[in-house]
Amino acid sequence: MTDFQISRALETISQFCIDLRMTKKQAISAQILLLQSKGATHQQAFDAVLGQGTFKRVADELYDELRAKAAA
Repeated sequence: MTDFQISRALETISQFCIDLRMTKKQAISAQILLLQSKGATHQQAFDAVLGQGTFKRVADELYDELRAKAAA
């Protein structure tokens, strides 16, 4: 998806989340799922909703934790 398409989709889903009075967690999940259903990659959707670079940071943290557990 292009940045413009992501922005337009987020505008639509954000209002939907507000109208349904979703919790923060529900709204985040709904936004990510909608973007993915419209063709965004997981990384694009995650970063669009939670901030640029969040996907990589979380993936790196998870990888490090799994490696530490495997070494223990």
